[in-house]
Amino acid sequence: MLRDTSRRADEAQEELSKEVHRVREADTEIASLRSQVVGFRTQLSMALADSGRLRKDVVAKETELLAKAKEANNAALRLDAMRSYLAANGIVAEDEDGNPLRADDVMSARVQELEDRLAERTRANEIAERELQTLLQQKQDVDAQVESLSAQLDRLRATQSPALRTPPIQNTSSA
Repeated sequence: MLRDTSRRADEAQEELSKEVHRVREADTEIASLRSQVVGFRTQLSMALADSGRLRKDVVAKETELLAKAKEANNAALRLDAMRSYLAANGIVAEDEDGNPLRADDVMSARVQELEDRLAERTRANEIAERELQTLLQQKQDVDAQVESLSAQLDRLRATQSPALRTPPIQNTSSA
């Protein structure tokens, strides 16, 4: 009977040792997952900050572009008015090369200039939209990774004994 009790005590001791080892491994895994979650939250915060900064830059550049376009438009209107005034008073207006200008030449050059500016602004807008889409995709990828890691952490917590459970990490990021 003493041998039987000794054997059961040894088995219980061995099982306890295995459980302690499993708990330590689970704690290590939880610490690793928490570290990854913190890292992903940091990455997400940085991506959001970059996205905000880029949006702000785009707005600033668009505002600057609109101001420059208005300035150029005003200068072109003054130039056209001056040429019209000169033509009305019998003075022949000339282009940059000294060639006499006809009214059609002035208008077609102005239309071409406006078309070129519109194409340039369209290209700039498309580039900004592609950059924004890239940043949004990166944000979604990071969100998915955070959700996956949070789910893994929740599953690990569910497998722990109630006495060893640690309080859950509070989600402080806003998506």
